[in-house]
Amino acid sequence: MDAYHRYVQLGCIAQGLLLHLAFNFRVEVWGSFRSWLRTMKPHREPSEMVVSYALRSSLLDFLAAAPADNELKIILTTYADPDRMPDWQAAA
Repeated sequence: MDAYHRYVQLGCIAQGLLLHLAFNFRVEVWGSFRSWLRTMKPHREPSEMVVSYALRSSLLDFLAAAPADNELKIILTTYADPDRMPDWQAAA
């Protein structure tokens, strides 16, 4: 039961972070969104799905531009599975 509660809490925190990015970084999120939606309204706040797609599509750009001693880059490159991301080694 404790693991279930932690899982739900982490999901709520993740959704809250997506909402924070959607409300406070609308222009940057729409700039990083590399797809198309039929109901796309760039003058309004993006949905959580748009934010997650923007984060996913800008991950490799972050890894390529971040300095080698960046803590998040170190964690991601240490624990990433390169078989699941073929472009990973070029960016890291």
